[in-house]
Amino acid sequence: MSAATNWQLLLDCAKKLTAAGRTPFTRQQLIQCVQKADPSRGDSSLHPTIQGMTDNAQGGPLSACGEVFHRVGRGLYVLKEDWDGGREDTPAKTLQDAPSGDAIEVTDEAGRTVAYLTGVDEVPRRGGSGTTAQPSVSGGEAAGSSPSEDRPQAAPRGDDSHTRRIGLVGCVKDKEPGPAPARLLYRSALFRGRWSYVERSCSSWFILSAKYGLVHPDRLLEWYDRTLKKASSGERRAWSREVLTELARVLGDLEGVVFEIHAGAEYRNYGLTSGLQERGALVDVPAAGLSFGRQLHFYAIANDEPGPHERQTCSDAEVMGALEALDGQPTKVRACDWPGALTGLEMAGLYSWWVDESGAGNLAEGLALPLAPGRIYAGQAGAIRWPSGTVSATTLGSRIGGNHLRGSVEGSTFRLTLASILSGNLALERIAPERLSSSSEARLTQWMRAHLSVAVHPVPNRSVLGHLEAQVVARLDPPLNLDHCEPSPIRGRLSALRHLMG
Repeated sequence: MSAATNWQLLLDCAKKLTAAGRTPFTRQQLIQCVQKADPSRGDSSLHPTIQGMTDNAQGGPLSACGEVFHRVGRGLYVLKEDWDGGREDTPAKTLQDAPSGDAIEVTDEAGRTVAYLTGVDEVPRRGGSGTTAQPSVSGGEAAGSSPSEDRPQAAPRGDDSHTRRIGLVGCVKDKEPGPAPARLLYRSALFRGRWSYVERSCSSWFILSAKYGLVHPDRLLEWYDRTLKKASSGERRAWSREVLTELARVLGDLEGVVFEIHAGAEYRNYGLTSGLQERGALVDVPAAGLSFGRQLHFYAIANDEPGPHERQTCSDAEVMGALEALDGQPTKVRACDWPGALTGLEMAGLYSWWVDESGAGNLAEGLALPLAPGRIYAGQAGAIRWPSGTVSATTLGSRIGGNHLRGSVEGSTFRLTLASILSGNLALERIAPERLSSSSEARLTQWMRAHLSVAVHPVPNRSVLGHLEAQVVARLDPPLNLDHCEPSPIRGRLSALRHLMG
């Protein structure tokens, strides 16, 4: 597919959203609109086209067809002509021109009126329907700090795209005597807050150690007394080069990877941020510019409070209904016939994947353990993310049709699980951690279409969906699920295989 075709579809959708009063519009709104018109359009091709169409996107234009969007906030866009054309009443103008902290109402992807605070990123307000301030994404510190890098572009959290999100957490002075796993060596409240934050927001994370550089959280470390605060500029830049080299070695190509950094300017602003950006990565610094005390408060709120929605638990009746739909009397559609007669795919909900006899034999061979045909995996699409309370735009249709059947192992835990097991059987080529060659992804998709079926259970209330998933998965006990299930020989083997893939 050509970038020009994507460009025109995105422009048409942006005009439709604007005409409907949904401005600013979100990146997810644009993608959903395009995929509704043409389901073959994948997220992985639309995301870079949107960036190339945005005049103030980090890293410069990626599209030769022209820049037609202007980014007015985290994940929020307007048509460039509306930005420059003097429409004083447009919400985009208001968002830009209003004093920082003013609440502005815009329309979300569900057509609901939502409040945003100007000058901050989008985070729903706790205890209400609006938003609360989150520190702006920035590569620099407050005035008077160390030399700053260019302001980087943020990327949304969560698993709604194929983008990897890697957390980088700075070390602290207070340490246990050691030796201890690195995550347990540092004992300050600030480090624990950062650790808890990235555990929720990122797919994986590392520690930035002043002595050891890039450190896996489980690596055993001895106590040490070294800090970048006392290092010279040259020493900090040499340390940054070593960290960049190690990141490239561990992760492979950094193009498009989002790095969420929770560390001070002495870690970021001497080559780390600029080096990541030069390699095509995006950088997000959620707590940039905050004092020590304000950082503690920020992490305490983010990690401990439930967010704008009440944490809700599902009822026994909801559990029984889900079990019936996913296991008792499921309406299954073969992957090759997707979406078939399934309904409610525009909603959030639960799903279960099933394998035929021949496919079960392939999986058993890869696991070197018996595995019967039938239900092998269950999951959710669109649950509210805690602790931020962020409402996901994911639907059953986008999760199954996009991430699972037309996606990549980077953007789908289920695909990653299958690839880990079938790597030998399908001769899959791993080109980087959790990344396959395009031909290998195609073979994996072909296998899924030949051997799998799927059942769905729409759930209107996204607030209970996370709890409902845990209850249902625990009862179904699908052999290829790792979370919410008891240990088993298959899960032990699967964990080892997934570690090799990663």
